[in-house]
Amino acid sequence: MELYADRPDTFPITPDAVADSTDPASVATLAARALRWILPNLDTEATRATAAERGWRQVIHDKGTDLTEFGFHLLDHGVNPQSAERVDGAGLGWATGSDTEWCVWANGTGVGFSLTYEGPLSGLYGALPVLLPPLGPHTSTDAGSAFTRHLTNRFPQLRPVDADEVEFGGFPDMHGWIALPSRAELGDTVHDGTRVCAQVGPVGIDFLLAASVHLV
Repeated sequence: MELYADRPDTFPITPDAVADSTDPASVATLAARALRWILPNLDTEATRATAAERGWRQVIHDKGTDLTEFGFHLLDHGVNPQSAERVDGAGLGWATGSDTEWCVWANGTGVGFSLTYEGPLSGLYGALPVLLPPLGPHTSTDAGSAFTRHLTNRFPQLRPVDADEVEFGGFPDMHGWIALPSRAELGDTVHDGTRVCAQVGPVGIDFLLAASVHLV
């Protein structure tokens, strides 16, 4: 099975994604690839065209519109998002518990959005199966710290960076990391309540809308 992206003034010759048609999950595989990197790439191309034709202010406005749409999706799932600001642009923040905080950031005029999390490890478990790339060949290892092993034993797609951080993904897929907020916590016992911070990006608006139910 092959998936071709429809680009303005361009006839598709080479497929953007290919999946084995004998694989019972081939449709799901193509859908995941479309959401994770094909649609974001199309968004990037459209953003560059908008910037060239109408300026970067329009790009920022369009990203704000996307954030508003995502906020309505969160409301539909019973979450009350709040506006947030940082140096590189606007965002939306919401809590899924008394000690968890998710945020989606527009990244100014940058590519896509970024998704951040602060809270206990357990607050990530519902989202990671959607955020992580498909499971590939994996060799079990006891290398790393208690923190990295706690995560990689549960999610083999994660790769240790050092004693207090793991990462996942890479080009052309979105990528991210999970880390202890302070190296001082390395000596503590690691459990599902251990506090972490995480970031994923670049994330396309279509992926965010599809994944919203897993982020609440």
